[in-house]
Amino acid sequence: MSDERTPALSRLLLQLRSWADSNSSEGRRALSHLRRAASGEPDALLVAMRFVVPYLDVPEHQLDEALLLASLFATHPDRGTASLGEAMAAVKERRNSESIELRFTALLQAERADLADHLRSAVALCRSQPVALDWAKMAEMIRYWDHPRASEAHGVRRSCATDFWRRRNDDTAPAEPTTP
Repeated sequence: MSDERTPALSRLLLQLRSWADSNSSEGRRALSHLRRAASGEPDALLVAMRFVVPYLDVPEHQLDEALLLASLFATHPDRGTASLGEAMAAVKERRNSESIELRFTALLQAERADLADHLRSAVALCRSQPVALDWAKMAEMIRYWDHPRASEAHGVRRSCATDFWRRRNDDTAPAEPTTP
């Protein structure tokens, strides 16, 4: 994934990175408000708009996607190359916990209305280990999660699932079927 598929969010991602990299009071204030917005509270989301809207050129229906992306970034601004699937697989390996796979499976099955809660939980797990995320990939995943074209929505979920289960160790992979 590259920023070309989500050009409207590219400018926002650049600004978020700038705030995270700076030690300015403006950057700290912006990220603080965006972290509060991660709670999903309506008042916090309204305040967060001040820090998101100036960097967007998106239709109204994409504003929620941008706010979600910005609030998730603010809670874990470390940047890496891992997709969410790869990051969750690394968390599972580090924690040696089957519950991570259950959470990940629930995320893959989530509808748009529940996506924010699942992503907040997943990003918090990544932060706790710590596993850095590729935020451009995250932007694409959020954007196309329930795209009207089923191939787009299925594609991001499938890619995320593939990234998660590809990282399985050989000793945890399902056994090959045997023939009598």
